[in-house]
Amino acid sequence: MQEIVITYKHFGLFQQKFTRQYPEDWPEVTPGQLITIAKFYMQEGDDDNFIAGFFNIPVRLARRLDRFMIYKLLDCIDFIRNYKPRDSFIIKKLATGAPPKPRLNGLTFGQFIFIDTYFNDYAVNADGSDQALIDAALNKFIATLYWPPRQRFNENKIAQRAAIAAGINPEVKQAVAINYRLVKDWLTESYPLIFSKAVETKGDPKNAKKESGWLKVFDSIVDDDIINSDKYAGMLLHDVLRYI
Repeated sequence: MQEIVITYKHFGLFQQKFTRQYPEDWPEVTPGQLITIAKFYMQEGDDDNFIAGFFNIPVRLARRLDRFMIYKLLDCIDFIRNYKPRDSFIIKKLATGAPPKPRLNGLTFGQFIFIDTYFNDYAVNADGSDQALIDAALNKFIATLYWPPRQRFNENKIAQRAAIAAGINPEVKQAVAINYRLVKDWLTESYPLIFSKAVETKGDPKNAKKESGWLKVFDSIVDDDIINSDKYAGMLLHDVLRYI
């Protein structure tokens, strides 16, 4: 973390000073800052509102900063324009669910299939005109990623949990999608023969490249042992990826 000091004169008489710390890279970003970044990517608000939210300063102060100061502040956090690998999730709780543990430890292959498939459905359709389709994919992605910690993953409960996810603020869900892209980049570095590197763009999940169908991979692993398909779905993700 780096420290920045913003000083200005209140009503031209009294000097007021704001001392803030800001992240230098994705691992230092807080949940609130991630949501502010999501709003920025969604083009909600202007630079002044983004600066105010990210650096936790009053909007009235951000609006008094000249363009050069705004430029310098944005330059300090230029990392937000590009994805960098991160192996954990920034938002630790959402509705009644929690994300996978750091490095996706404990995540089953079956749950990952649903998470990644719904994310890709959302990313591929994000530029489309069918908002209902986009929202449905995003809600299912959130529902499968943020699962109740002490509950075993059950695909029959996805619709129920997607209905809960529908009530979450859009910028929060966008923040989660951004975070997942960071995790996918970490997976890509860990298993380069399985995952393809997405095109590097200003942080936008819809630019993610769609992976090949996981159901086909799952079927090839199960092969003729269909009766034990649940056993394969319950295998840990990293065990399966190493096997592949």
